[in-house]
Amino acid sequence: MKRKLKIMLCVFLGLSLFGCNNTNGATQSNKTDNKAEKENIKKATSKKNTSGIEDIDLGTFKKIKTKHGEFEIAFYGAVETDWDKNGYEDDLQDSDETTYPVSIRVGIANISYSGLTDDSVCGYDLSEDGGIVVKDSKGFRLNYYDIAGPEDGEFVTDVDIPTGEKMKVSLPYTISNDESSLTIIIGKKYRVKMEVERI
Repeated sequence: MKRKLKIMLCVFLGLSLFGCNNTNGATQSNKTDNKAEKENIKKATSKKNTSGIEDIDLGTFKKIKTKHGEFEIAFYGAVETDWDKNGYEDDLQDSDETTYPVSIRVGIANISYSGLTDDSVCGYDLSEDGGIVVKDSKGFRLNYYDIAGPEDGEFVTDVDIPTGEKMKVSLPYTISNDESSLTIIIGKKYRVKMEVERI
């Protein structure tokens, strides 16, 4: 009787240990699967490319830190303008009509940015200090179209935005007639792509 009891006890302990080991293995397997699943989700939701620049959507505000201070910016789109038909044709940088002016529409909130000449932020400053770099589909950097005055009632061109203020602004650039795709790098951290709405 004692011998049967010892055998049954050994079998019971053996099965118990085997069961715990199996459960532990299953739990470890689940943890590994969950970790792998989380990594896959993280990779899928991350929009950073190999250069470390994060792709952002139109209308998304991002805070940018520069040596001149901080600002937030969101891009809404780009449209071809008729500035050359409204008395600005003498100001066009390319008189042989190989380029056209484009208005890149943005919202800018000046947090603490102090520009190149005063305590405000404007598109020219951001273009000159590399805060914003605009390129065409071939990767060529576009020229800032230094023009003041034209606006469409919502987006103002070449305006200084004082610290603490927020405005909708038109950033004027010239682009080759055979181009309509823009890639904009903001603060060397973010990238937004857009098509120019041609008129």
